[in-house]
Amino acid sequence: MATDSIQTFGQIDSTEISPTIQANMLHQETLANKPATDEQLASIWPAWNELPADLSPIEKADILILTDRPTVHDHQGHQDHARKLRLRHPHLPFDCYEYNQALKLACRWSSLVNYAKNTFDNHLPLVESQLDYPVFNQVVTGRVAIYRAVRELGLTQPDLLKCQKPMLRQIQTLERRYAAYLQAREDTIGLLRPLVFLPSLESERELPYEERALGLPNPPENFPQHIYIARLAGFGKCTLKSLAAFFSDQFLKLSRAQMDEFCNEFHRPTEGRQSRYLFLAAWMADNAPVFNAFKLTWADILNAARSRFNPQSPLDFRECPDNPDNLKEFWKDHENRLWPGQPRRIQPPNGRPAANRQREIPYGLLTPLPFVCRKG
Repeated sequence: MATDSIQTFGQIDSTEISPTIQANMLHQETLANKPATDEQLASIWPAWNELPADLSPIEKADILILTDRPTVHDHQGHQDHARKLRLRHPHLPFDCYEYNQALKLACRWSSLVNYAKNTFDNHLPLVESQLDYPVFNQVVTGRVAIYRAVRELGLTQPDLLKCQKPMLRQIQTLERRYAAYLQAREDTIGLLRPLVFLPSLESERELPYEERALGLPNPPENFPQHIYIARLAGFGKCTLKSLAAFFSDQFLKLSRAQMDEFCNEFHRPTEGRQSRYLFLAAWMADNAPVFNAFKLTWADILNAARSRFNPQSPLDFRECPDNPDNLKEFWKDHENRLWPGQPRRIQPPNGRPAANRQREIPYGLLTPLPFVCRKG
C-alpha cells in the first residue's frame, strides 16, 4: 500500500467532503468568529441570571445552548435547567455558533466579577500585604490586579460591578482595567527580578532539580537555591516559612563552599543594587494604570513620587529626578530598553498643562514604594 494513501484515525480527507458540507462548515466558522453585539448580550442575561449562582460561567453557557435532543455528553442537571428555562424563554436554546463570542464575553464578565468577590471576601489581608512586594518568592499577581482594578472602578465608575446585564462597553472596561493592572504587576516584577537574580550568580553547570531555586516569580533555571534564599533573606524579601524550611531541611546538607557562598550573599544585600533611582522605575511601572486613568502629567507624577520618596530612606533608594523633563527622559529610557516597539506604559495627556493645574489621586490607589530593605 502506498504510504501517501494511509490516513491517521480521526483525520478527514477534505476532498471527500461534499461542497454543501464544506459551505456549512465555513458558515459556522464565520458565525463563531463574528463579534458579539449588545443585542445578543441583552438576550443572554435574563436567562443567565435565573440559573443557580453555584454554577460556573462555563456551565451556564453550556445550558443556554442545550437543545431538547440529549446526547451522551449532557449532564442531567444541565438538561433539567435547560428545560425549565425554555418554558420561560421560548427563544432558547441559542445557536452555539451565532452566540459564541457573546457567550464568551458573558463567561469572562462573570468570571472576573466572581474573582473580585472571592478576592475581597477571602483574600483581602493577603492582597493588601502584597502591595509593596514584602516578599519576592511568593508574589501574588492576579488577585492584586483585580483588587486594584475594582478599587479604581469603585471611584471612577461606582455602579459598574453592580450591573446585572452588562453590555459590551461595561465588559470591555472591566477587562481593560484588570489587564492594565496585571501588566503593571508583571512589569514591576520584571524590573525587580535583577535585584535578586544577578546573572553572575547563576551556576555554570546544570544543577540537579533539588538544588535549583523555586519560587514565584520563577527563578532562572540554573540559579542555586542557597544563593536564592541568601539574596532574599539579605534584602528582607524571604517569607519566614521558606527561610525556616531552608535552615531545617537544606542548610546543613550544603557543602562548606556552599555555606560560605550563602553567608557571603546574605551579608552583602546591596550587591547589584547600587543604581540611582533604583526603585523609582519599579514604582512607576506598578502605578502606570493609575497615572493614565487620572490623566496625570509628568509634573503630577513627579509630585506624587516626591511625596513617597526621600533621600534619607534606607540605602538612599528613594531619590527622584529634579524636574518633570528629567523624569520623563528617565522613564522613556526604561521603556525603550525594556519594552521596545510596545505601546507606552505611561501616556500623559498631550498639550501644555494649564498653569497651576494639579491633579489629585484619590487616597489608596497608588501602591507604596516596593522592595525596601528590611533586614535586621
